[in-house]
Amino acid sequence: MTWGVDPIGAAPWGADEEAAAAGVTVTLSGLTAISIGATSVQPQLDYTISGTPGTGTTYFAVYSSATTPAWDRSTGWDGTPTATGEDATPPSATTPNDEPTITWDAALTPGTSYKLWAIWDDGSASSDSGAPQPSTTFVTYQTIHLSSPTVTAITSTTARGRVTATEYA
Repeated sequence: MTWGVDPIGAAPWGADEEAAAAGVTVTLSGLTAISIGATSVQPQLDYTISGTPGTGTTYFAVYSSATTPAWDRSTGWDGTPTATGEDATPPSATTPNDEPTITWDAALTPGTSYKLWAIWDDGSASSDSGAPQPSTTFVTYQTIHLSSPTVTAITSTTARGRVTATEYA
């Protein structure tokens, strides 16, 4: 027997495992930005999985809301994402409303419009035929500090005043 060939000589070693993995379909949907802060965001998404996937990773990126990125297994996200992160232990079965813990590699800019993008990959297959899935547009929070309140007029039903607003990024 030659190493790498089954006893019949018809299929290379591991072909059965590759065939099983080839029948797997992973679809991501409902990607939503939740817990939006000034410099970070928490993703939530649905996994629809048929078959038994290999050990995969879900890759996330944040881009300006006007950008539609591509993703490649060997090079990752194209262009210059604002931030990237990954979930190394995504679900292996259909799971709605998954909220992975992501450690982002960069902070977001307060008051900016972004979209989250996600793709699952196990080294031989990608979700959604290799097309990253987007969230709807979200805006990071802007911190405003109010100071120097001054009451300028008071009546029996209203009060008027002034405050100084300072934006913090």
